[in-house]
Order: sequence, then structure tokens, then C-alpha cells
Amino acid sequence: MMDEAKQQIAEILWERLVKEFNDEAETYDPEAYESLLGSIGPVEDREVMRSKWWQFVDGYLFGVDYDEITWMIEREHDGEELATGRIHFGS
Repeated sequence: MMDEAKQQIAEILWERLVKEFNDEAETYDPEAYESLLGSIGPVEDREVMRSKWWQFVDGYLFGVDYDEITWMIEREHDGEELATGRIHFGS
């Protein structure tokens, strides 16, 4: 698959992740360990688990290289301040 196509897929999945991350903040409880994104930490500074967020935003439906696409997203956006807090990526 061409790098441009992979970049487009990464952008689509990033947009989905941002939406879900921000939506989750309304009900997120760091003590409950119930996050569908695998979030841990305070709501304003959360780390999400790669395999959990990938599954939740349907990354597998694109039939692309999980490792490469997640790396592209994480490299570009780790530590980014979103509407409801800073996002970090964990394994």
C-alpha cells in the first residue's frame, strides 16, 4: 500500500480516536478501569492503550498494517492537547 494511502487511513483513524477520546471524558472514571479506549490516568492527561483504541475505532476494517498505522498516529500526536485533555499512547 502506498504511503499516501496509509497516511489517509491514519488521518481517518486519528479523527475517530479524537472524537471517542473527547466523548469518553464525560463519563471517564480513572478508578473504574472500564475505558473502551484503555484509558488510564486523570481525565485531563490520559494514556490510551494501542490495541484497545485500535479495536474501538475499527482500525482492523481497513486491512492495513496495525504496527505501521499506529506508529504513524502515535508519532504525530503523542502528547497532543485535545478538547478534553492531553492524549498519550501506551502499549
